[in-house]
Amino acid sequence: EPAPAALAGSLRSFITIEIGMTGAVLQTMKVEASHLLLHSTLKKLDRFELLILDDLGYVQKSEVETSVLFELVAHRYERRSLVTAANQPFSQWDSIFPISMMTSLRKILRK
Repeated sequence: EPAPAALAGSLRSFITIEIGMTGAVLQTMKVEASHLLLHSTLKKLDRFELLILDDLGYVQKSEVETSVLFELVAHRYERRSLVTAANQPFSQWDSIFPISMMTSLRKILRK
């Protein structure tokens, strides 16, 4: 069983959890953003105390995907918990995200 699924399984009796593949979640959010519904989608995800995004680093993200991911991270910051699972260490995430996103992520993750 993958680590994110094991984590979700052990916590489900205590909190509300949603686990999703990062690519699928970002594709949905990208479509919602194109229809000006991103805020509504973010609010729907608020019902989960913990959101787990699996395979974050599986493929390089487009600018739009990076933008909606940043919106998700910023929206959940100090509201709800977000866990990401990636097969690369954080030091190698610059191969996944543009430099501008990495700068912002570093600021958020240091707090």
